[in-house]
Amino acid sequence: MWSTATGLAGRSPQHIGFVVADLDAALADLSSAGGIPVSSPLTLDLGEGDLDLGGPARLRLGFAMLGGLMAEFIAPQEGPNVWSRALRERGPGLHHVAFTEIENYGELVHSLIGSGFEMSAAGQFAEDHWCYLERGPLVIELTSGVGPAGRYDPGISGSPDAQ
Repeated sequence: MWSTATGLAGRSPQHIGFVVADLDAALADLSSAGGIPVSSPLTLDLGEGDLDLGGPARLRLGFAMLGGLMAEFIAPQEGPNVWSRALRERGPGLHHVAFTEIENYGELVHSLIGSGFEMSAAGQFAEDHWCYLERGPLVIELTSGVGPAGRYDPGISGSPDAQ
């Protein structure tokens, strides 16, 4: 039986995030696997003012559209942070599942923490608050607005921003 206690029931993820050591290789592999269109890489610097927990960080990001779902590829470049820790401890692969535009963001964060999730990163991007909540191998990203990935035009055919 499916639990609906988290407040995410019926919501589709906005994106799934993967942590990788070599962004260029990951995007090339994906592109060559059936011609999946990928974005050009970009660099994101998250300083002390951007992260309340989990950073600072310099990241290289790339995106791909997998049907109607965005895939975000994160290659940590600098700083001891949540992404470099995941890469070091678990290796490359799935990092998080992201849900955006959460109207009851604070309430849902507190509910998930109360059910055993731990906050591993949190910050603000533009006016949006976001965090990673972890329990075991599961990492959920919650964002009060569209979030960082939703603000980039990945420049790939089929992306919501490229249309």
